[in-house]
Amino acid sequence: MIIDKQNLMSYKQVLTVTANSTDVIDLGPPLHTGASGNGGEIPIFMHVDAAFTAAGAATLVVEIKSSTDEARSQNVKTHAATGVIAKTDLAQPKRMPLNLILPADVQRYVWAVYTVATGPFLTGTITLGVTAGRQTNY
Repeated sequence: MIIDKQNLMSYKQVLTVTANSTDVIDLGPPLHTGASGNGGEIPIFMHVDAAFTAAGAATLVVEIKSSTDEARSQNVKTHAATGVIAKTDLAQPKRMPLNLILPADVQRYVWAVYTVATGPFLTGTITLGVTAGRQTNY
């Protein structure tokens, strides 16, 4: 799997409560229909860098959003979301087998929203971004 820091929404981002990703990916000005690469879908990967812990049964949902402005305020679209991820599935550093993608209709600026429920988490970090292809041999 090839990872480029400019294509990361989060790099070892500490998550304890609901938050936006620390970074926004700028796909550049759309020169064609859809900004995601000639109308194709781009895969997203997520890696738990440090185990998530919580006093209770905290959960996490990851949403991928895009908008027409870097401030994340105009024409916001939600493109994909994980199901509810239990604390036990975030308990050790590992690559998460996600099926999230940037679809062909994604807008210029892309980020993630991490929703923590029944939290907060006490510890835990995530790296999340787009890649040229998913690694499937894990």
